[in-house]
Amino acid sequence: MEQAKVAKHFAILCDTEEKCLLWARQVGVSIHRLESVATFEDWDESAHIWVFFPTDEDLQTQKQGGFTKLLEAKYRELLSGAGYDFESFPHLKFGFDSHQNVQENFEGSYFYRLR
Repeated sequence: MEQAKVAKHFAILCDTEEKCLLWARQVGVSIHRLESVATFEDWDESAHIWVFFPTDEDLQTQKQGGFTKLLEAKYRELLSGAGYDFESFPHLKFGFDSHQNVQENFEGSYFYRLR
């Protein structure tokens, strides 16, 4: 994929992270961090969105309450509105974890957690 398209898609992902964090705050849900992992290479048709809630308890509460499904739908809606190329990169995957888990089991490193 040409460099300009790659830069555009990374910008869309970054902008969507901010919008999604704002939306979560507006609906009263605390998200500690969002991370987007994507290559935007011809051989890789996916992007992975990682959502980190503050604690393990928050993670379980949001999963059981259905918020994670709402968040996935909102994220897709925001990406679509921003012009994300779902035709070229149709596989959008979500992962959910907690900041607490990263601190306790990955030396506090999101790099280690996402590897």
